Amino acid sequence: MLSLFPRRLSSLFFILMGAAQCGVGPSTGTAYFSGVVFKGPVQEGILLSSSLSSNGETGNTIETIRTNREGAFTFSAPLKQFPLYIQATSGYFIDESAGEKIHLSEQRSLACLLNEGDSGQTNKIYITPLTTLSARLARSLMAHHEEANSAIKNSEKIIDSLFELPQMLSISPTDLTDTTPDNPDSNTALYALIIAGLSEEAKQLSDLHEDPSMDVMALIEALSEDISDGVMDGKKTLNKKEETIPIGTKQIPLPAEALTKDLALAMKNFLKNPNNLSGLKETDKAVV
Repeated sequence: MLSLFPRRLSSLFFILMGAAQCGVGPSTGTAYFSGVVFKGPVQEGILLSSSLSSNGETGNTIETIRTNREGAFTFSAPLKQFPLYIQATSGYFIDESAGEKIHLSEQRSLACLLNEGDSGQTNKIYITPLTTLSARLARSLMAHHEEANSAIKNSEKIIDSLFELPQMLSISPTDLTDTTPDNPDSNTALYALIIAGLSEEAKQLSDLHEDPSMDVMALIEALSEDISDGVMDGKKTLNKKEETIPIGTKQIPLPAEALTKDLALAMKNFLKNPNNLSGLKETDKAVV
């Protein structure tokens, strides 16, 4: 799993845009969810649930949701309000690589998108950096006129395929800084290692450029911009023009392979980090 390679998603991105499905009428009933916000457990978190317009813009806040010390939360929503954008805009976590407390904000948030297909009986969802990337891509697809439920499903497929994590929204990442992880399997361990790898990568960038503002949330925001045009190359497309994506106070351009080769290397490096208390090694079945 550590052998992530660069993948250009442009062709798939535009194929999916052309395959947009027709919308359906509003449904009746209520969906019930429980979940966890995880970049390490997000404590004292506040989540905002919002509806989305057909072009991916968020509407008014429907509900404010709070997490407990483990990042856990519960909420319900009428099906007629779907799709829902769930955004963690407050709270803090302990960075796996640097061991520092990092706060969320509206500009430095974690998020996910839920469509009607995610509803039904009580569902468990996990909001992470990868669901944040998926949500950003889905909203970009909607901005290119793809129907909402189709855009959400297709963005999830792209992220799931890239990281080999099927049904990512329902996978519980293991806390690799915990000496007693909860029965990690290959998916939960890999998911956690990717998330920790982002922290390791951010720390390496921060150290290299001597810019402490280049923390993991700055990296996640930059990666969200990178993936928004369907091509992971360290650039974004704005008004049909490619632009570099600045990161940190020094506005250093996001590396072209930040979400591929650079992340794979950072994942390997995190396994040697003293904050990795899980006992996972590069040769373990869960991560090879």
